[in-house]
Amino acid sequence: PRPTATCHDEISWYDPRITIISEAKLWDKINVKEDVTLALTLQISANQVEDSSTRSALLNLAEMNIDTWAPQPCVLIIHVANGASKEVRQQVISQFNPQRPWLSWGAEAKQPKDTCLIAAIFSEDDRMISGKALLNMATDIAPTRWVVSRIELERGQLLSKEASYFAKRAAKVYGDASGKVLVFPQFAYEKNVKGPVSIIDILNTHNEDDDTSLVNTDLASVDCDKCGADGPFIPPAHNSTNMMTSLWWDMTKSTILGEKSPYVGSDFALEKLAEALDDIQMSLISLLKPENTRDFQFMGDSIAIMVDALGPEDGMFSADVAPEIDALGGFRCFKNMRLVELAALGYTIQVLPGVFSASHSSSRRSLCPLSNSREGVLGESQCDGCFMFKDGRRLISDILGEERQRVVKSSTLWYAMDWERARKRSSRRQKRNRNNS
Repeated sequence: PRPTATCHDEISWYDPRITIISEAKLWDKINVKEDVTLALTLQISANQVEDSSTRSALLNLAEMNIDTWAPQPCVLIIHVANGASKEVRQQVISQFNPQRPWLSWGAEAKQPKDTCLIAAIFSEDDRMISGKALLNMATDIAPTRWVVSRIELERGQLLSKEASYFAKRAAKVYGDASGKVLVFPQFAYEKNVKGPVSIIDILNTHNEDDDTSLVNTDLASVDCDKCGADGPFIPPAHNSTNMMTSLWWDMTKSTILGEKSPYVGSDFALEKLAEALDDIQMSLISLLKPENTRDFQFMGDSIAIMVDALGPEDGMFSADVAPEIDALGGFRCFKNMRLVELAALGYTIQVLPGVFSASHSSSRRSLCPLSNSREGVLGESQCDGCFMFKDGRRLISDILGEERQRVVKSSTLWYAMDWERARKRSSRRQKRNRNNS
């Protein structure tokens, strides 16, 4: 069993406090293999609840992401601290009421209310709960093989206009090869636009050699919370993130603009791509080393993922072998632990060209309350680390130790089973050869 923090407020789909707002009536018509589920979570803090404009902005942001993703399925779980009042409940429920007209950023009319399961948890107190626990709930109930997650709504992130199309395209391309994790970046777009950003927008404004580029990967630099001397240690962008982002730009320009790429077009290019992906995988796995614990814990790099529910080995299911760790709640508390564990367990890490999310100046500004009339609680701020532990240094060390051992044992077990299957296949071939001779 995993060591964990003492939980005063456990949450699951069986919790009577959960209010189902939209029942996803069209889930029986989706394509389980080729559709992709978007798993979203949103935490509205007590300070944000008190500011009606901030509260509305967060709900509108969630609605825009769902609308952009439609008609593919999605799951949205909202936690509202100090949200038990009649006014707040009515606002959240009416925002996602299936009878209410929705936004539409696409050329065709969509009905996201019928393809999205939407639930809300209205807490009577101001305590925050683990965002990773909410994310596990969202991914566990997803009806498709492929799931996109880790879109940071609390940072104003909006999926690109073409994200749904390129994600579904990837699900079709990789349908015959299980055990893949596709990664894509989240940006801060330094331009005031309305609604989601297009892939063409950022390709036209991005210049890797120009410091004045309007596309920024340092989300912390535009957060509402500016972590000062009293905040957590903030490490620079990890090498794996830099490599993933660079490769994503290259592959996206090749896919969208047809630009020449060293990773596309020949057997040599494919070998170079395999080497680049292997370097990324090893760099991610290196974060599990004890000497990298501090950087790993406070890593702010925001990597979104599209995960195959089927693992690289028969009988291996992603939600079982590498779920989010509920106890590691907090915006800066081993944010990318699941991605690292999937890499260590032998999943193939690849980039997802054409898919990204981005905040823009107005979406970020609208999420910052004009004033904080009350003292914040742990877990509200981007500057809070692993807020679920009162004095958790030793407990965090225990959890990490257990996770390292679990990954090693799981990898060894799957390797042994794979070796045994290969031995049996070889034995059967030899027997057939003897019978034929």
